[in-house]
Amino acid sequence: MKPTRILASATLLVSSIALITAAGISVSDEPGVVRMGAQSASADFAASPTPDPGTSGVATLDGGPADSGMGMYPQPAPYAPYFERSYGATQQIPHSAYQPAQPFGPIMMFETNIGDGLGYEQSYQRLNARIPYHIIPNTNVLIGDISASVTNNGDPLANVGLNMRNYDASRNRIFGVNGYFDYDQGFGNGDWYQAGAGFESLGKYLDFRLNGYLVTGGDSQLLSSTINNNLALIGNGAFKTRTQLLENAYSGLQAETGGPLPVLGDYGINMYAGAYYLHNDAGKDALGYQMRWQALVTESLRVNTYLTTDRTFGMNSWVSLQYDLPNYKNRRVMRPSTVRERLRDPVVRDNRIHVHRDTRILHDAVVNTATGVGYKLLYVDPNRTTAVQVRLRIHMAHWHLLPSPTIAPLTSFALFREQTTRQPT
Repeated sequence: MKPTRILASATLLVSSIALITAAGISVSDEPGVVRMGAQSASADFAASPTPDPGTSGVATLDGGPADSGMGMYPQPAPYAPYFERSYGATQQIPHSAYQPAQPFGPIMMFETNIGDGLGYEQSYQRLNARIPYHIIPNTNVLIGDISASVTNNGDPLANVGLNMRNYDASRNRIFGVNGYFDYDQGFGNGDWYQAGAGFESLGKYLDFRLNGYLVTGGDSQLLSSTINNNLALIGNGAFKTRTQLLENAYSGLQAETGGPLPVLGDYGINMYAGAYYLHNDAGKDALGYQMRWQALVTESLRVNTYLTTDRTFGMNSWVSLQYDLPNYKNRRVMRPSTVRERLRDPVVRDNRIHVHRDTRILHDAVVNTATGVGYKLLYVDPNRTTAVQVRLRIHMAHWHLLPSPTIAPLTSFALFREQTTRQPT
């Protein structure tokens, strides 16, 4: 016989003995005690107290008259045991092997993330503590959530938040809201701060989650800036090209829905699909799609595999392994959890701030140092064979003629304040 079966049989035997003992203890040898119990009552206990008509109504167990040696006023029989509680009927069995499901206590979780994720390039390790306050045990719980992480390069990360969950027994569903504050060093060039809020609805067959992220403080940092001295002619102006490299932190929204896979769901395999939108004023908008596969290996070990894709962050995939302590002896292997048991699960959200390096192209106008005003340029095509009349209005700018070095110089050119007429010769 397997050890688990031996343990289960022993537990069942102890529970049965405890129940029988608890029921049997309700029968007492004390005179006048009548309690509900498992033992059959004897004739002595079956006799009901009856008042004696020859006395003042004092009842005795055998129905006989009260003892005449008691004096003028007979003493009543002990009726108090009639109203005493019985373990077999009204009280919880003390020290029994069977106990109702107890609310979960503090949970410590170790998590490792392997691969480049959405908005980060370094794998990282996370230590998480979830501290519950049970408002209504096994129904309504407020959980304090604190995490400290470190990347493979040694950069620190932190998350702190509150998670409120309520189990609706009529729907067999959990509804929850949460709020978080995150700290991240991104690629190691600066400090980023983010506030987040989320909603979740968790059921037996379908889950839904919605998370929002808002970067607080600065959301862009300049890493480098270079100028190309070659002139670029844009309109009537001359410009030099400036190339900037920025590290930007993105705010946005994220949603996913899913649940157990057909057949595989009975073995703790779930799949989720979703979408996200991320934005930064100095970067590019990112509208992407994501997939997540989850394997419930044991009650304490979870494996999540992620895949995301968009035009800004590209395609990313990574794996997350989570292990909880206490491990509850891992009684289940590759089996799904009940809905109520998921009150203790960690919140599914992005604990890293979405950071991306963006390149920005700027055009710096070439300025006349004498006037402090940018140059205005007029480009003339000398190969044109027909007369051209152009009406120009000049406002606080200087016009300069820039003939192309590849064409013949102009033989005649007239520039007037209100209009210009060129007649090729």
